[in-house]
Amino acid sequence: MKTHSLCLLASLIVVAGCSRASKTEANHTQTTNTPVLLTTNLAPGQVAFRFAITGMTCEGCTGGLRSELLAAAGVKSAEVNLKAAQAVVVCETNRTDAAQLLKVIKEAGFEGKPISP
Repeated sequence: MKTHSLCLLASLIVVAGCSRASKTEANHTQTTNTPVLLTTNLAPGQVAFRFAITGMTCEGCTGGLRSELLAAAGVKSAEVNLKAAQAVVVCETNRTDAAQLLKVIKEAGFEGKPISP
């Protein structure tokens, strides 16, 4: 698991440190084992996936995860929200899939689950 150096730095700078979202807060969204495709406002040839993310504790985490997602093949955009504990990733059709994105999320040091819209 990668060390979240930005999180460590943020906790040294901010006296209160990061607050970790509780499991109950993360479970406010309905989870499913099937990848959820979002189709609103997408260009032709694009698909979008939404994931519940656990393990993020600060904006450094969200920025790091967003960078990792954007570096994945076929990813056109990635939005990561700390408060909502979610990520929405827009990809080129047939260039990547939910399983590959979940692998990127895990390699970045977080857990992800596809969620329904």
